[in-house]
Amino acid sequence: MRTSWRIKAWICDETDVEKFLSIPDEPVHVDFGRYYEIKDKVGEIALVKISIPDPICVVCAAVDREQFLIWCYEKLDMILEMVQVVYRRMLRWLETILPHCSGDVFWIYGPEYVLPPLLAPDYFDLLVAQFDTPLVELIHRYGCLVNVHSHGKVGRFLEKFADLGIDALDVLEPPPQGDVDLTDAKARIGDRVCLIGNIQYDDLERRTSEEIYEMAGRCIDVAAEGGGFVLAPTASPFASPCSKRLAANYISLIRAARDFGTYEGRRYDR
Repeated sequence: MRTSWRIKAWICDETDVEKFLSIPDEPVHVDFGRYYEIKDKVGEIALVKISIPDPICVVCAAVDREQFLIWCYEKLDMILEMVQVVYRRMLRWLETILPHCSGDVFWIYGPEYVLPPLLAPDYFDLLVAQFDTPLVELIHRYGCLVNVHSHGKVGRFLEKFADLGIDALDVLEPPPQGDVDLTDAKARIGDRVCLIGNIQYDDLERRTSEEIYEMAGRCIDVAAEGGGFVLAPTASPFASPCSKRLAANYISLIRAARDFGTYEGRRYDR
């Protein structure tokens, strides 16, 4: 199992918050050496994906999880102050790297930390939208794309995610783990956002290859019309070594994508 354990959060009480807010705001220095190595290697055959947390993700990851939720209800101004600090520094970091990154995809993760049932729906606007929207606008100004990643029950928030101005949204978990019906999602935001995912990772672990092939085919049938859909699992493998069933099901998923999928409007031959 690929995982990690944290014994104690960086921020556990308000004294820790004061320490966090007192960290000097130092100039940004970025080493682009490894980035250009990857850029040269992939050339024209692939897009470079740059993974970054959004501001609320940075704060939530630093704070004891239970304490974070309590403070969101009881000391929201303090949480917002921390998020604003991260947001300002992230803006400056992006302004430093974006001139080098034309055409890349920025994969932003973090909104799942404030979705129900963790917090009330209004917190999405307070802690996600008001900070992520300007980040998306800045990234677009430099000719890059934005894919937002969020687990959880995002179905009731589809329009709010689209309103961020993003280009793509994953992982679109179906019931029972999530609440996204792909037909519904396509109808509601499919003309604004590329939809990615909807194959539950647990199904890849437990179902047969025939079932995965059929599930993938149904996803493509309901979401790929007119483009704007990428078939994908809702998570990457985290068991090591990979089981034979999981490996076979990934192959079945890829086979379904080839058999039923399209590229630039052309359906693949079987």
